Amino acid sequence: MSTTADLPDLNVWLALAWPAHSHHQHAVQYWEQQAAEEVLFCTVTALGLVSLVCQPKLMGTAVRNAAEASGLLDSMCRQPGVRLAAPEHNGWELFQQGILRRIPADRGPQAADPRNPARHAPPPGPAPHPAHRTGPPAPHRHPGSGWR
Repeated sequence: MSTTADLPDLNVWLALAWPAHSHHQHAVQYWEQQAAEEVLFCTVTALGLVSLVCQPKLMGTAVRNAAEASGLLDSMCRQPGVRLAAPEHNGWELFQQGILRRIPADRGPQAADPRNPARHAPPPGPAPHPAHRTGPPAPHRHPGSGWR
């Protein structure tokens, strides 16, 4: 086990919680052999897990009601080393550490930082004039007639 905290993706939590999930065995292997001593839920993964296990189209006969889903989250958070990320440890630093490990060295850390304004800059050059665009024309909306 490593000495840092893990912030697993929602899909990992779902696979751990649902034995019929196609990646359940991989998730269990991660949990038993690779997980850090501290494993955190963030708000998104906690609420996402509760939401997903309440979806009959996803869960089939294993679907849970809201109280059961909340109980599942609670029972997972009672496992040794598992907890909700506290406000002073909101997961952003863990996200940054995790994402920076996956970026090739030639791209640099700025490429992964969503706070970097250059990452969100529009492509260079002006947008093409509508008359010069290629592809099908945009749909026109006419009041009372729907899309056509």
